[in-house]
Order: sequence, then structure tokens, then C-alpha cells
Amino acid sequence: MVRAATKKKPATKKAIAPVSAPAYTLKQFYLDDHPRTLFPLDTNKILIENGSKKISEFINEMISENRHFLPQRTVHANKDRYHLRRTAKLDPVAEYYLYDIVFRNRSRFRKPHSEKKKHFGYRFEGGKPQHSSSSYRKFKETVWVEGIFEENRKYLSFDIASYFNNLYHHDLNAWFSALGLNDPQDSINFGKYLREINAGRSLD
Repeated sequence: MVRAATKKKPATKKAIAPVSAPAYTLKQFYLDDHPRTLFPLDTNKILIENGSKKISEFINEMISENRHFLPQRTVHANKDRYHLRRTAKLDPVAEYYLYDIVFRNRSRFRKPHSEKKKHFGYRFEGGKPQHSSSSYRKFKETVWVEGIFEENRKYLSFDIASYFNNLYHHDLNAWFSALGLNDPQDSINFGKYLREINAGRSLD
């Protein structure tokens, strides 16, 4: 008995659907930024890393029930081997709220539309925070290209540490409100937040 030879059909490959990157979250924003802060306290990191959902729920309860945030604490961060930098540290709830309100309004932290004005520093690109070292590198390149330090050019410079230690919180809230927030209630809540973490002080 002779069997007719049959050709096998080549196996068809199934198209592989592209895998989209996971959405960038508030929790990831905090964890990415934590080691870059002046005083990266591990206690805050552990609590937020393992209980961010509970902390967010607690923050919402605090705001809805008009409860108060705890005052910030003065700490001293290592600047180099022989110097300390005075700064402030927040508890995990107040710290996470600050990241939350910035993350929800991240579309407001963008490049200026005017070509006549440039600023560098903290902003988001593509929904993710721009690394501070990258922004500083662009700043130095622009200063060099524009010839800011050339002879007969006038410029103004100052120590940024002095600026951060003398922020008037009403001015900060007014600037934040003028950004055009997604939820106007954020402006009211942020003003209350600043007053409470400052414990009655106008500066710092």
C-alpha cells in the first residue's frame, strides 16, 4: 500500500502584541525622588513603600474632616565631610501629601512657552520628573552658549540655599494657585497645609 506524500503547512507565527510600559504612579514618583532629597529618612520610605494606599486614604480623611498636619522638624543634612545644611523634614503623611499634590498637577510644571524666557529646574516631561542633574547640565550649557559671563555682560547670582530658607509661604501658595490647577480646591488645601507644617511661622 502506497501512501501519497503530503506537504506540511508551515506553522504560522502569532503576532506578539506590544507590551506597554506600566503607568508612572505617585508611589513610584516618591520612591524615585527619595534618595535625591536633602534628608532621605528611611522611616518615611519604608512606611510609604509598604502603606502608600493607607496613607492616601488617611490624607483624604484629614482634608475632608478638617484635621491638621503635623509641623515640620528642623534637621541638619550632611553637605560634605565638615559642613551641615539646615533644612526641614516632614512626617510620612505630610511628605506624601506634598508629592501627591505636585503629581496631580504635574502638567503645570512644564517649559515656558516664550522663547525670550528660559528657566531650569523642577519640571515634568512625558509625565515623569526630569532628573535634576540633567536640568543643571542644560543650564550650564545655555549659560556658556549665551555668553553670560563674557566681559561687559551683567548678571545676578545668589546662593540657592539662602532662598529656600526664606520662603514666605503666602507667596508660595499664590504662585501655586496662579499655575491654573486641575482642581481649585488644591489651592485652598495647599495654603492650609503650608500654615500647619510651619506651625505659625511665616518663613522657612
